Amino acid sequence: MEVLAIGASVWERVTVPDLPFQIGIQSAVTAADKIYMFGYHSKKLLRYDPSGSTLQDLGKFRKAGGIGCLFGCRLYGVAEESDRHYLEYYDLETQDFVTEAELDFAVGGAAILEMPHYSE
Repeated sequence: MEVLAIGASVWERVTVPDLPFQIGIQSAVTAADKIYMFGYHSKKLLRYDPSGSTLQDLGKFRKAGGIGCLFGCRLYGVAEESDRHYLEYYDLETQDFVTEAELDFAVGGAAILEMPHYSE
């Protein structure tokens, strides 16, 4: 893996532990100086700690997904299975996996999830 330090203009190669067999990374997000990785067509959620160069398997979502994002203290994963879509999250504080919603929309369509609106 290569990283670019803030304020630097040169990419630096870092040593990363090997990923578990047959897991590709679809997306990754950062929180509290850790990198959380969502597997491609995998239920696994992995956490990489750059300070100790350690990789930890945090467990599994119920459905295989790969698309992830961070909102508050929750790492959300979106999965599709048998033409159904699922919204699940991993709570960074409680370390629990939770299925929040089963989304019902056509395959190839788009869903708009209503999120809180903040004024400046």
